[in-house]
Amino acid sequence: MAVANFTAVTHSLRAAFGKSLLLYTNECTGGLARMSAADLADLDLLSFTNLYDPHNQDGVEEVVAAKKVYETSVLPKLSPHHKVPTPHRTSV
Repeated sequence: MAVANFTAVTHSLRAAFGKSLLLYTNECTGGLARMSAADLADLDLLSFTNLYDPHNQDGVEEVVAAKKVYETSVLPKLSPHHKVPTPHRTSV
């Protein structure tokens, strides 16, 4: 789907239902890199799935790749109403 069409759909849904509707997208095609802050403004949740590497043996490379995409392509585009979860750390 073209970004303009995606944005039109999310904007129309938000206008029709307000905050009573949770708007979510699954980033599975690298689409977030093509989107602007305005394109993401009506969304409540984002999910990353296109970073799976079947040749990775320990999962570390996937975490590093996901963090890079998040920090460069998502975080700078988030609106003030978006929340970023803080990793939960446990003591050993």
